[in-house]
Amino acid sequence: MNVNNFRSKQKITNYLRYNLNRGSIETPIQDGDLFNILMGVLGFHPNKEEKIGNGIDCFYITNCDINYRNNKFKILRLDETSVDFSFSKALKYFKRL
Repeated sequence: MNVNNFRSKQKITNYLRYNLNRGSIETPIQDGDLFNILMGVLGFHPNKEEKIGNGIDCFYITNCDINYRNNKFKILRLDETSVDFSFSKALKYFKRL
C-alpha cells in the first residue's frame, strides 16, 4: 500500500491519525503498510532531507511534549538520532503521483 491507494489527502490523514492513536508507544514501525505510507508522506515534507539525514531506521510513536494525551510520530535515523515527523505538515505539499 502507498499514498496513491487513497482517494484524498483527508483519507491519508484519517489513516495516519487512526494508527497514531491506536499504535503502541515506542514500538518500531519498520515495515508494512503503515511504514510505506509514512515513507510516501515523508517524500512531500519540505524538510525531508533533514528528516531523513543519513537514512531511516524506523518510525515510532511517542507522546507529545506539550500535551501528553496526544501522540506524535518520530523518525529514528540510522545514526540513532531521532527527529519529530509532522505528517500534517508534509501533507500540505501532497500531490498525487
